[in-house]
Amino acid sequence: MRTSCACVTQTLKATSGLPRQTTDQIIERILAFPAGTRLYIAAPVEVPVGQSYTKLWDKLGTQGFLRVRINGTTYGIEEVPAIDHKREHLVQVVVDRVKVDPESRGRIADSTEAALDLGKGVIHLIHVEKDTPEEKWPTDRLSLHYSCPKCAEG
Repeated sequence: MRTSCACVTQTLKATSGLPRQTTDQIIERILAFPAGTRLYIAAPVEVPVGQSYTKLWDKLGTQGFLRVRINGTTYGIEEVPAIDHKREHLVQVVVDRVKVDPESRGRIADSTEAALDLGKGVIHLIHVEKDTPEEKWPTDRLSLHYSCPKCAEG
C-alpha cells in the first residue's frame, strides 16, 4: 500500500494543533526579506480541468489585474496565449510587483490582503531573479490555514 507523503504530512499538521498564520505574520515574513528583494505577490487560482480560461481572464481584467503567470511565465492579461483547457495549469494572478522596503509596508500589506482574498487564504511570493530564467524563479507558498511554522507549508 502506497501513501502520499504530502497527504500524511498534511494530515499530521492539521491534527497536531499547529497555529494558523495571520495576515500580519505573513506581512512580517515578507518584510523580513533583505531590503531590495524583488517579489511578485501573487494569488493561485484554480480552474477546473475542462473549463475555459477566457471567462477568468475577462473577470480578472475587469477587477483591475494586469498580469497572470501560467506555468511559470508572466503574461499581460490582454496577451495571454491560448492554453489547453483540457490540461491542468498553474495559474497565478500577479497582484503586485514590489521591492522589499520598510517604507513600502502599507503597499505590501494591501497587496498581501488582496492576494490572500483572491487566493482563498493562500499567497505565492515569487522571487524575481534577473539572471535566472523566469520558470526557475523560487516561489514561497504562505497560507492563512494551518501551517508549519518552520516551512510555512500548510
